[in-house]
Amino acid sequence: MSFLYLFLAAFGLAVDSFAVSVCTGVVTKSVMIKNALRVGFVLGLVQGIAPIIGGLVGLGLKDLIQSIDHWVAFVLLTIVGSKMLIDGIRHKPNVPRGNLLLLKNLLTMGFATSIDATVVGISFGLIGVNLWLAGLIVGLTTFVISTAGVLLGAHFSRLTHLRLEIVAGLVLIGIGVKILVEHLSLGI
Repeated sequence: MSFLYLFLAAFGLAVDSFAVSVCTGVVTKSVMIKNALRVGFVLGLVQGIAPIIGGLVGLGLKDLIQSIDHWVAFVLLTIVGSKMLIDGIRHKPNVPRGNLLLLKNLLTMGFATSIDATVVGISFGLIGVNLWLAGLIVGLTTFVISTAGVLLGAHFSRLTHLRLEIVAGLVLIGIGVKILVEHLSLGI
C-alpha cells in the first residue's frame, strides 16, 4: 500500500475528529494554542493507536467489532452531544458549563471517532500493511487536522453571539446518527 493511499485513508478517518474539534473550539471559546494542541494530541494519539489495535485484533474478532461499532460510536457521540445541547439550552451567564478539554471528555470523543479506524486497521492487517506506519500517519494527520479544527471553532465562536453549544451538540449527535445510518444501510 502506497504512502499516498495511507495518507488519503488517514484524512478520511480524521474527518469526524475534525468535526469534534471544531465543536470543542466553539464551546470552549477562549482557546489557547496549548489547549488546541492538547485536543489534537489526544485525538491523534487515540486515532493513531486504533488501526494498530485493529490490525492486531485480526480476523477472529472482525465480525464482532463490525456488528457493534456503529452503535458504540452513536451512543458515545449522542451522550457528549446531548450534554452540550442541554448545557446550551440551560446556559446562564457566568455559570460554568461542562469542559470538553478535560481528559476524560477528550478520550470519550477520541474513542467514539476512532472506531472506524480500528475496523480499517483490521483490513490493514489482513492485506499486510505496516501497522506502525499506518498508525503514525493516521495519528499525525488527525493531530494536525484536529488542532486546526479547535482553532477554527474558537475563532468562529468569537465572531457571533449565538449559543453555539446547541449547534455543536447537534453536530456531534448528527455525526453519531450518520455513522449509525451508514453502517445499518450498508449492512455492516
